Amino acid sequence: MVANLGQPEKARIAESAPVVTVVDLGAFELEFQVAETYARDIKSGMAAEITLDGRIQPGTVTAISPEVRQSLVTGRVRFKDQLPGLRQNQRASVRIMLDEREHVLKFERGPQIDEGTTQVYVIRGDHAVRTAVQLGAASVSEIEILHGLTEGDRVIVSDTRDFNCEPDMLISN
Repeated sequence: MVANLGQPEKARIAESAPVVTVVDLGAFELEFQVAETYARDIKSGMAAEITLDGRIQPGTVTAISPEVRQSLVTGRVRFKDQLPGLRQNQRASVRIMLDEREHVLKFERGPQIDEGTTQVYVIRGDHAVRTAVQLGAASVSEIEILHGLTEGDRVIVSDTRDFNCEPDMLISN
């Protein structure tokens, strides 16, 4: 199928200039961009989830560029099974499974919390108690708890100033 006309009709064109773009509608791939910090972990053949029109479809990473532009790396994902009605330049989102872990404790990741965080504030009654922790793998939105917290603990994931805590209300253990 012809997707784009590279030149208007009856125009004079230079030798080897593109005239039309032909696409194979049976082999659509999605192009995605990811922050360079995550790109080093993405490899061809990794599983991906493609969300299109509110439906999740399985896919596979087919390529990841070695080039970094504006702190982003471009990659490609192919649908496991081609869907009818796909269109060129249609919007979709891609989730690539870098790692999967079952039966782990985790909590929402705040802007100041990463794998190197060694202490967090936990709500204990009316107080915020600084608690030693060991954190594990982190995703964009969540972080794994290895030691120091138990299920049901409420962790402050934003700046503690949001809680109007007086210094004497912050109890260290």
